[in-house]
Amino acid sequence: MVINCDCGYVARGEDEQKLLEDARQHIADQHPDMVGKVTDEQLLSMATDG
Repeated sequence: MVINCDCGYVARGEDEQKLLEDARQHIADQHPDMVGKVTDEQLLSMATDG
């Protein structure tokens, strides 16, 4: 599973939990203004099989 960030980063995970962990870490590192504003459901709605 992958989530393609608008900045070009591709979050990856073999399951939903790992995908969310990668996406959350990316948000914290690169988009700190978004921390707490994006829900797990929103992230998963952007996920595709990759």
